[in-house]
Amino acid sequence: MFEPKTYQTKALESLKDYLERAKRLGDPKAAFIESWSERGRPSVTRWHQAPGLSDIPYVCIRIPTGGGKTWLAARSLRIVRDSYTHAESLHVLWLVPSQAILEQTLSALSTAGHPYREELVEAWGRPLVVTREGLESVSPQDFATRLVVVVATIQSFKAEDTTTRTIYAHSERWERHFAALNGMAGLELSTEGANRGKPIHSFVNLCHVFRPLIIIDEAHNARSKLSFDTLARLSPLGILEFTATPDTSSASGSNVLHEATATELKAEKMIKLPIVLAEHSSWATTVAAAISTRNSLEEAAKATGDSVRPITLYQAQAKDKDDPTVITADKLRDHLIQNEGIDPAHIAVATGDERGIEGVNLFDPSCPIRHIITVQALKEGWDCSFAYVFCSIQELKSARAVEQLLGRVLRMPYAEERPSASLNKAYAHVSSRDFAETASALKDCLVDKMGFERIEADAWTEVADFFPGEGSGTIVGLAPDGQSISIPAYAPVDFGLFAPEPGLVVERAGTRSDGVPLIRVSGSITEATITRLSETLGADSGGERTREIARNLANYRLLQASRHRVLPASPDVFTVGSLFSRDEVSGELIPVDEGWFANRGRLDLSDASRFPARLTAEEFSVPAERKVTELDVVAEKVITRNTRYDRELFTAEVAGEYYLNGLVFWLDRRLARSDVSQLVLQDFLSRLMHKLINERKLRLGDLILHKYLLEEKIRAKLDSYRLSAASSGLESLLDLPELDGSLVWEADFSFSKDRCPYPRAEPASSYGFSKHFFPVVDNLKRDGEEYACAKEIDALGEVETWVRNVPPRHQWCFRLPTSRDDFYPDFVARLKDGRVLVVEYKGAHLAADPSEREKHRVGELWARASKGKGLFVWAMKRDEAGRDVRGQLRATLTAI
Repeated sequence: MFEPKTYQTKALESLKDYLERAKRLGDPKAAFIESWSERGRPSVTRWHQAPGLSDIPYVCIRIPTGGGKTWLAARSLRIVRDSYTHAESLHVLWLVPSQAILEQTLSALSTAGHPYREELVEAWGRPLVVTREGLESVSPQDFATRLVVVVATIQSFKAEDTTTRTIYAHSERWERHFAALNGMAGLELSTEGANRGKPIHSFVNLCHVFRPLIIIDEAHNARSKLSFDTLARLSPLGILEFTATPDTSSASGSNVLHEATATELKAEKMIKLPIVLAEHSSWATTVAAAISTRNSLEEAAKATGDSVRPITLYQAQAKDKDDPTVITADKLRDHLIQNEGIDPAHIAVATGDERGIEGVNLFDPSCPIRHIITVQALKEGWDCSFAYVFCSIQELKSARAVEQLLGRVLRMPYAEERPSASLNKAYAHVSSRDFAETASALKDCLVDKMGFERIEADAWTEVADFFPGEGSGTIVGLAPDGQSISIPAYAPVDFGLFAPEPGLVVERAGTRSDGVPLIRVSGSITEATITRLSETLGADSGGERTREIARNLANYRLLQASRHRVLPASPDVFTVGSLFSRDEVSGELIPVDEGWFANRGRLDLSDASRFPARLTAEEFSVPAERKVTELDVVAEKVITRNTRYDRELFTAEVAGEYYLNGLVFWLDRRLARSDVSQLVLQDFLSRLMHKLINERKLRLGDLILHKYLLEEKIRAKLDSYRLSAASSGLESLLDLPELDGSLVWEADFSFSKDRCPYPRAEPASSYGFSKHFFPVVDNLKRDGEEYACAKEIDALGEVETWVRNVPPRHQWCFRLPTSRDDFYPDFVARLKDGRVLVVEYKGAHLAADPSEREKHRVGELWARASKGKGLFVWAMKRDEAGRDVRGQLRATLTAI
């Protein structure tokens, strides 16, 4: 059975929570606002009210391209049943954007063994999946007892004149579904002939009767007034949208309930990132470079035993009878064969006239195809994760021009990380005269068409440096290492104008062969500085020289931004020490956690003075009364009636040691824990049961009847005892003036660029953090105090690299133990001298909380155990000495 990814689970949990709220509140809008507010995002709680659909849940799940939207939609059906309708049957109208997607979706939901079909079968037993035309085979009984999914295109429902769509037309094949209806309100009635005034036996009326759940694939195609009117006619019980790019307009925007990000997909190995972009000055060079990249990838796959056969997708130019120089699909195919020596069997052409990959299984190991040529786009819904390289010889000046093909090279083969790092990336080779415009078009496509965040599009677009003389070489005056650029000065320069700008260096760099002075620019440069420099140095009132200088500086700026974000000056791995205890007998290192603290604090349930086997009346009591429903037959009719709970009826025959021992054994199985032996736990439970019965005079039958409540209360009691022992054990360490050797600081945890996923829920703003270990900084709000702390860390000269340490997936985040659970410090930095700096930022309103004080002391304990290898800072806006964050950091760095 398919196991959902973490981001998919989070999306489904958001949907479940929302539907339960909507059911409880009876108000979809209020449920939406409450759901977002409780997640700490009240700023996104604007509800877009669709006309005619005010009383139903109408929400959107945003998943970037390659994230498995169709599987999510299939899994959402059981959530609607369990959290909202609570009915054994469900009727679903699944709307898709095109006929090609319809065929693909219908096949996936119908084919035995396919993950989408398996999901429906597991949840529903015998689901029916049909097209609108195939619905006539579905009986009224099927509608009453089964999941029925009707797959249709959005276009088939759009019509201002309803007489032009067969879904509104009368058909005798629907008659049996209307036979039992007696004047149901809201049905469209016939206005002519013998059936005048009677319900039209149409598909739309059928939907009105059964009230389907509507699933909309790529919902931005269905947000017009006409679409809303059409959806309202169908009387849905709810509408769920799944899209990479939801409508965000104020007039028709989607109610986005959950947003996954491309970084989360990358962390789950669903897509290839970064996208390595190489730009070339001629189409032939572009093709040659794409071939070279593909060949290198195939060699990498063979060297690591990977079964992947990388494929290049080429975007040729459209035929133009007035321009014989265009590189059409046929010309490109001939070029590959005649000039590049490609085996014709390795090439397929997929255009409107030629369908070279239709019906071909590209995953078949015997398939020879390695190069696919198209013009506008491959067949919608086409999907082959072996596609790695996107090669376009067209000018890419709009997001629309690259959307279809770029999306085809992002999916990761088998949704698993490949053994070779090069096979975890996607590649784009483009022919363009303007690098900045090309990169901008690619990033616009990622954002506008494929569901990336703007900051992700910047971070996951990498400028290729592996083709000398190409790409970055088109920036006139660029130094070989790409770190500076020399530009001509046609007028004198006042260097003092640029001295105050942080990170920018402007200096003399000799003269050109024609005697024109050169100025070297290095470091970060702003758009305002580009304008000032070009206008000053060009000295031609915005003429050709000014524009040329501005173009080269702008391209240099783009190159630096891409490099800084994707390739920060930091190691590929940086290691952090954790706390361990060394076993006195075996010498084995044992991780320190709350269980270890509890053992040190001597959690011993046989010690009745410290851990009494007792539940007070406040901690546990038997409910005084229960409501019971009786079912009876009166006058041949089954009736129900409510009565009072009769304690004697349920418990009179339940007594004696036999039943008591059975309850103890049942509780023992449910409450088993690794830090308490079975014999000790059973003895504790026996003593507790005897006290409840003999001292508090509770009936054994009542205890058995309410055993789940009893289990909950005993579990809470055990948790409190464990916390008490763990707190005691931790305090015994914290109070030692010198550590007693029971703790060992061992460098066992590592942040790794290749192996450590770093999904993020809420990106930091576009501030240029230059030292962050990963390309995207997670969960930093620009107006927050933690954001200001991060800027101070990034600015420290002693810091080599740092990580915003967030726990979306605990195994990939650094943590420290406390007596309660794990503690995840906000920032972890590696210093240039090899030491590790751990920083926890705390607002003044939390600093006095006991659990927070414990975290503070644990951080100091970690630093003490490191023997100088680790530093810990408990940062506040102002500490007791009056120092700001920078002062607190500097004090710690210089203390040792």
